[in-house]
Amino acid sequence: MSGTITLTSAMRANLLSLQNTASELGTTQLALSTGNKVNSALDNPVNYFASQALSNRASSLSALLDGMGQAIQTLQATNQGITSITSLVHQLTSIANTAKTDLNNTTSVNTLETAGSSGLSSQLVGDL
Repeated sequence: MSGTITLTSAMRANLLSLQNTASELGTTQLALSTGNKVNSALDNPVNYFASQALSNRASSLSALLDGMGQAIQTLQATNQGITSITSLVHQLTSIANTAKTDLNNTTSVNTLETAGSSGLSSQLVGDL
């Protein structure tokens, strides 16, 4: 048995048509599963390479956006730090002014003590 199969031209045309349909079905299933209209340079070279260029550009823009987000967070943290330092400076100024006032009051008390020891305490107390 040699196993030869004889096909008529109509049968051969139907077989080729079925093979083409199966091939197109595979291509369609691939496009549906990946979501890409063009999956390789063999499908449509112009659209494939345009798609690749646009995908690369989108990746670059995404990286730049991430960098900008990090820069914004850095600036916000810096702003919070400066605000905290400004608040601290105001508190220190207030403490320094209080210390200055206390120093002036201490000087007045020292003056009263000195005046009291020299006999002028009654005159100064009357002025207060």
